[in-house]
Amino acid sequence: MEDKFQKIVRDLGEGIVIVNFKEEFIFANSSACKIFDVPNGKLINKTLKDFVDDEEWKKVLNQTSKRKIGEPGKYHLEINTNNHNKKMLLVTAKPEYNESGEVIDTVAVFFDITENINEHKKLKEFNQQFEELEGQLFEQAIEADIRKKEAEKLLKHFNDSINYAKTIQYSLLPSLSHLNKMLTKDVFVLYKPKHTIGGDFYYMKRRDDSIIFAVADCTGHGVSGALISMLGITFLNDIIDQNLLFNSSEILSKLRKKIKHTFKEYGNDFQNKNGMDIALCIISLKTNMMQFSGAFNPLYIIRNNELTEYKATKNPIAYYPVEKEFESHNIQLFKNDTFYLFSDGFQDQLGGESEKKYSKKKFREFLLKIHKEDMTEQKKLLEKEFVSWQSENDQVDDMTVMGVKWD
Repeated sequence: MEDKFQKIVRDLGEGIVIVNFKEEFIFANSSACKIFDVPNGKLINKTLKDFVDDEEWKKVLNQTSKRKIGEPGKYHLEINTNNHNKKMLLVTAKPEYNESGEVIDTVAVFFDITENINEHKKLKEFNQQFEELEGQLFEQAIEADIRKKEAEKLLKHFNDSINYAKTIQYSLLPSLSHLNKMLTKDVFVLYKPKHTIGGDFYYMKRRDDSIIFAVADCTGHGVSGALISMLGITFLNDIIDQNLLFNSSEILSKLRKKIKHTFKEYGNDFQNKNGMDIALCIISLKTNMMQFSGAFNPLYIIRNNELTEYKATKNPIAYYPVEKEFESHNIQLFKNDTFYLFSDGFQDQLGGESEKKYSKKKFREFLLKIHKEDMTEQKKLLEKEFVSWQSENDQVDDMTVMGVKWD
């Protein structure tokens, strides 16, 4: 039962358990162990009574009596975790039957709603397909026998949903042909999410005789990062379309304002980390003058075999304890200048013989080494370097590098 159940629940972020009528855990996924602050696998044979006070225990016993007669239930439960932290859980419980139709135990799903009780209300339309999928998974998981074909069907449905989300996200990213057509320059983008979808995005838009382009690194990766990345792209389009006069610092300020407004229900302090780091440039095609502003993410320009770093403002596109105005850098571009925008995924990748981060210094040195190659070759060399460094290690974060050679 456990092996089959784990195939279904391994990718879910909620805590899923099976308990007998003594309220002893006989199965708990890793998310459930995390909720109760116990090592993975250590919830087994413990009881809910180990984590609740007398009043909450009465509530549990009342719910158990309902399970015995086949009634499902949904209720709130306050627990004291193994690390003495109080948490509020939303519990959804349903009885499990044997082949004779007798109730044998309970399958329960724990949602930790301690910090953000309104989390699932955010971006409701996009999350709906995942919520529906979870409901189907839960219904299947509590049947007496989970058949292999049913599990494969549900997993396929889950993968189809993720792939559909990928289609949506990729449709918002400019294609390489579009980048080349818009810039009429030699350009590459190395885009490698940690999962099928990710929190990095790259952006390019033309307004009259100016090109606006950016690379951003959003909070989180996977589904959560992808949701914020789509917000970022949408907000940038709104800002640029609605403003006739703009500069790079104004765009970042307006973007920060929109992100803060969107996530204001999460609080207005440092704990609210929803947002992004970004490097954004505007180039005048008439004057070859480039304006750069960054939120933590810098710009590299290589000219005459020397690499110059234009530093970003040390503020994110998000709430921050000491908020600063974003700075602008004006840079006159010359023929054969090569410049790079990037997230931190490349330089933060663990690997090599010492299992260390690739590092900012090594990244700069490698760009200097390859910058004279054409952009197609540079992308190949960067990807080869990344894979070689990563070796057998997991990718630690989403990774994006954009390079442009000016002529």
